Amino acid sequence: MLVLQHNCRKAYAVTIAALELGLELGVGLVCLQEPYNRGFSHRGYLIYWPEGDLQSCRVAVAVRRDLGATLVVNARMDLTNHPYALVVDIMEGPRRTRVINCYDNWVGAEACWQGSSPQRRRAIEDIDWRHIFHGRCLLVGDFNAHSPIWNPQRGARLNAGPLEQLIEDHDLLVNNDPDIPTRPKTSPGLSIIDLSLTTLELGPLEAWETYPGRPTGSDHEVIGMRWAPLAPKPPRTPREGVTGWRIKELQEDEEAMKAAAETWRALSQAQAPLGDTCTREDIAQEAEWISEALTEVLNQHAKPIWVTPFSKRWWTDPVREARRQYAGARRLWQQGCIEDEHHRTARQTYYKAIRQAKRECWEAFLQGSQEPGHHPPGTPPTPDEAARCWLALKYTKPQDQGTTPTLYRAQGNTQAATTFQEKETLIREAAFPQAPRDRPVQCPPLGNAHTEATESAVKQALFSQATQKAPGVDQLNFQALRLLWKWDSQRIVTLARQCLRLGFHPPSWKVAKGILLRKPNKTNYSLVKAYRVISLLNCLGKVMTIQINMGKK
Repeated sequence: MLVLQHNCRKAYAVTIAALELGLELGVGLVCLQEPYNRGFSHRGYLIYWPEGDLQSCRVAVAVRRDLGATLVVNARMDLTNHPYALVVDIMEGPRRTRVINCYDNWVGAEACWQGSSPQRRRAIEDIDWRHIFHGRCLLVGDFNAHSPIWNPQRGARLNAGPLEQLIEDHDLLVNNDPDIPTRPKTSPGLSIIDLSLTTLELGPLEAWETYPGRPTGSDHEVIGMRWAPLAPKPPRTPREGVTGWRIKELQEDEEAMKAAAETWRALSQAQAPLGDTCTREDIAQEAEWISEALTEVLNQHAKPIWVTPFSKRWWTDPVREARRQYAGARRLWQQGCIEDEHHRTARQTYYKAIRQAKRECWEAFLQGSQEPGHHPPGTPPTPDEAARCWLALKYTKPQDQGTTPTLYRAQGNTQAATTFQEKETLIREAAFPQAPRDRPVQCPPLGNAHTEATESAVKQALFSQATQKAPGVDQLNFQALRLLWKWDSQRIVTLARQCLRLGFHPPSWKVAKGILLRKPNKTNYSLVKAYRVISLLNCLGKVMTIQINMGKK
């Protein structure tokens, strides 16, 4: 696992630059100290913050979005909920690594944050570390302290007492290179205040380095580190990470469509269609086979859609060139070849390039492809213009971070759900209470409703659904089913007819993907009742449900 650590000086440009550098380096986790804390999002990351007032937060942890299939990330607010520290557990299969991101500075009286006590103290003194340092732990942060323990060239100690005691009490290993500064300066001596500390269970990091040639505009260096992987990464299977297929592009390619149809024909010849003597087991097997076979065809002939971490749209070549020029100026400043004023001017030029790129990208989006004067005043907007207006409105609304805080069953309940498994169990119990088991279920006698499952009726049930609807766990949406209808409509009709004949819904259609949504205008989102779950069902099973409802009418 490659981890990045950086102090962002509370600047938006520096925060985005650090996240973009993480994408370039293939980093899985970015630990930010003093990030821009007035609300932002990034298409490449899921960002975790301490709970509470966002503007008081001095730390954030960004997890690359495409790692959701291989990692489980738990924000451990039960261990500490402090604006200057954030604890996350990274589960790589059976192995847990705890990452603590910390910004240590003075808090209390005459400080930016006071907390529950006006006593002047260091932020790390607020935290009960006895419950945190268990097993494999990595503590990273900007500690604003000097000591010979991590910087042998420093003779005097400054603000280092609590951190030195923490290192001694928990036998922490310092992974910094004592010859590499983490906060460069032009005056004599080295400044090492950004540290990477590990427990004995985790051991020394496999790699630790800084990236002086890739500055972000901060006065701190970007630090990269890596711990040893659990095992060699197996090759990705065709289905792993796939969220769908570009079926429209497949339909526009005549040769690919012919090849896909031929592949389906070859697969279907080995699977006999259902008959009126089939059993429930045969129906369940047929439903699973259709899903697997159609997935195999799409994997072979359609371009897959992956969960991919994207850069900011405006992070373009001119911005990268501005960063390269600033890197040269920063290097000259560190060597003493230019004055501080020239260095600050070069950094401001770099910031200006970022702001200009962001503004021009937004203005180009609002303008669209229409040239000035092309759309006469007073005329109604075109459909594309109207869609762009609604999308612009969506972009201007505050974005949810996509992370769930510590959950409680009810107000005043002290039992907290902090890990992914605990939250999942609590949400399932609240959203889907168990039905009474002592009430017998009486099924109506079988009738002749299956005779009404004609080709035209099933087609109407299928084509009445929008292709934009989200699919179930098999990722086969209605666009894929329309493609299957074109190749083998009779198999879908037969399956629908036999399900109605036996009054049977295949088990594979009863598995749903639950999406957690916040209920609007709730005052306390730490209560499980402040959320609702929408279920994404199997699309072929939806066709059957629609067919049943049509039969009732």
